[in-house]
Amino acid sequence: WRTVKFISNLLRPTIFLFCISASAQFTKQQKVADFNQLAATFAKNYTAYEWKRDVVKYDVLSIQPWLDKVAQSKDDLDFYDICVDYVSRLEDSNSQFFIDSTFFADMHVSVDIYDGKVLIDGIDRTALTTSEFPFEVGDELVSVDGRTAADLIQSFLKYAPFSNPVARRRLAAGMITFRDQSIMPRAHEIGDAAKFVVLRQNGAMETYDVPWKKSGTPLLQVGPIQSPAKASPRSAAATESLFDGGRISSQLASRDKSGFQGPRASPFPGLFPNFDPPSNFKPRLGLAPADIFLSGTFKSDTLTLAYLRIHNFANTAAAIRQLQTEIAYFQQNSDGLIIDVTGTDSVSFCGEEAYLSYLIPHTFQGLGYEFRATEFWLNVYATQLQSAKSANAAQWIINLYDAYLKQMQQAYSERGGKTGPLGRCRPTLSADPAEDAAGNIIAYTKPIGLLTDEISYADVFAAILQDEQRALIIGQRTSGLGGGAIQYSAANYSEGIVVMNVNQLTRSKEVTTPDYPVTRFIENVGVRPDIVVEYQTKDNLLNGGSAYVDTVTAAAVDWIKKNK
Repeated sequence: WRTVKFISNLLRPTIFLFCISASAQFTKQQKVADFNQLAATFAKNYTAYEWKRDVVKYDVLSIQPWLDKVAQSKDDLDFYDICVDYVSRLEDSNSQFFIDSTFFADMHVSVDIYDGKVLIDGIDRTALTTSEFPFEVGDELVSVDGRTAADLIQSFLKYAPFSNPVARRRLAAGMITFRDQSIMPRAHEIGDAAKFVVLRQNGAMETYDVPWKKSGTPLLQVGPIQSPAKASPRSAAATESLFDGGRISSQLASRDKSGFQGPRASPFPGLFPNFDPPSNFKPRLGLAPADIFLSGTFKSDTLTLAYLRIHNFANTAAAIRQLQTEIAYFQQNSDGLIIDVTGTDSVSFCGEEAYLSYLIPHTFQGLGYEFRATEFWLNVYATQLQSAKSANAAQWIINLYDAYLKQMQQAYSERGGKTGPLGRCRPTLSADPAEDAAGNIIAYTKPIGLLTDEISYADVFAAILQDEQRALIIGQRTSGLGGGAIQYSAANYSEGIVVMNVNQLTRSKEVTTPDYPVTRFIENVGVRPDIVVEYQTKDNLLNGGSAYVDTVTAAAVDWIKKNK
């Protein structure tokens, strides 16, 4: 299906460099004020504070060592890098500090980790011709500008603050050849070309001068700012949008992938996965620009398997219509369904639950949301209560929203108060299966296999399917995205921005894992597969994932036969 892959070609602006006098720095006092403001934003809003302090062993409110670093920072970019590091220590996919820069640099080569090595998995042949740059997909990247790939990954980990440690390393590897200043303050400090040392598959060690394509305007420094006679920074202001995940993926997806040869230019592949379909795959959705999903059927053993790829959980009427049509077809024309959420690049938690209503043919438990009580959330739940009253909702719904508001008010009155699990997508924590106009259940009833990986943001989807014992989870532990985020302007002088996880999702069942305490939280823990299957091997990279497809298909067939 790579031959029918549709990827938009984003236009890139020409780079403009503005030189500012090195003396135009903001002051030590202003840096300290901004860092205190950043820390205060976490103190006020960060719901996962206790979890990170006790389990991850990082106390985001213990800031004196960070203030010492701020006081010793050499320049504005050094200060930004300290802020990035401070937030990244949370190991939280939805918490990240970034700056308002449009600069990025692309080497036109993508790399990722396969079998523990950093391998080339995509090359833009419109920029790097085979005659001048004959390295190939599958060759190993040894070093860039004298620094080994392993050393670069280690130094870039703070720019990839994922909750899953494997995902952090993979994303950091990708940053070796694609630098974005909005998350890497010193991304612009590179030459016009990089010394690119490659171990070829024939055993030859070769060095190339690979050019950087630089675009956008780099931020060199903040510039001089007049301080008030008595500085008292205003509180961080939240933007209106609450989102559930996808900041890092949106940055990586901004890369122009139109000229790439090979399966990978980003770990978030979009509509089409990185593996090739079975030879007898018959596509249904995915060939038309309006298609939101990739779907189809194929034969294996004596079974007809349906396949549905969800690369994001768009909670729109068009998405729900397409999903409903596919589920109705699959119910009549398949023995079981394989759902693929590998590399899912953005999610809506309520969208995930809406999709699940077409896959779980009984009332199921959704996820609860724990909140650090703030005036923002008080207003949200007060508005929900008033809306229910204005709509003349059933008295039990009004009573439930009233109870939620009272719980939020109680938490707000306490020092660092948190609520218990509250509903967000509907009045109750439970959800009903989808029905037609006549009240008949139209959810899929046959066995399901779910493909997961460590990059995907689809933790909620996988967690509920697992808790409801509705699917066999095949692949890798999910990303550990355990809450939604709000974007704050958290630094008045330096204009820094922080995206912050503002709730903790709770599962309906406790889970036991070898590396975390028994918990209902998804944060860091992720969803663990029933059958572990690894895609990140050189064999899969070079052979269209055939070994991976064979393994997951065999697992799905066995599961379907046992549960027909």
